[in-house]
Amino acid sequence: MDVKESDLLGDAIHSHWYYRAKAVALLDLLGDERNRVVADIGAGS
Repeated sequence: MDVKESDLLGDAIHSHWYYRAKAVALLDLLGDERNRVVADIGAGS
């Protein structure tokens, strides 16, 4: 999640449609491998 968006949305970020959709996609991709560590290195703020 972007630091700026986290500051703007606060606790509501966990129910925001964009982040919910990303979470569903990631969990679907991981399948039964949910105990792994995932590092996201991107170009956010």
